[in-house]
Amino acid sequence: MKPPGPPGSGTPPTAEERAARKIAHECADECLYKSSNLLTSAGELDKDAIKALVTKLYTGDWATAATTAIDKCLASAKGEVEATSKCKSGSFQLSRCFMRSMFLGCPASSWTESTECAAAKARLTKCPNAMAPMPHKK
Repeated sequence: MKPPGPPGSGTPPTAEERAARKIAHECADECLYKSSNLLTSAGELDKDAIKALVTKLYTGDWATAATTAIDKCLASAKGEVEATSKCKSGSFQLSRCFMRSMFLGCPASSWTESTECAAAKARLTKCPNAMAPMPHKK
């Protein structure tokens, strides 16, 4: 269930507020990756460590989807970092890409066929910058 209207005063965030949030998300992801030893000493994505973690975490029907997603996202993440970004590892871009790819590549054994899920999948397919919906229980 979505909360009614935008947070705060009820007005959409300004461009400056959106930029500040993006910086905060990029840097939070970079901090998480660094503390999880998923960045090299030079601050780059540690592709081998990330692939090993994905292989460990995703098994069964999810293994193929995860391997495909991480390969695709590792190839594109660094190129999506904007020149003005404060945190430039690509960890935010990798996380965003991976979540989207996992949602879109959800195995049939786990997919919930519903109007809401179909609409979310259609939105992600149409809008390449949209975030994947977060999992939730009803």
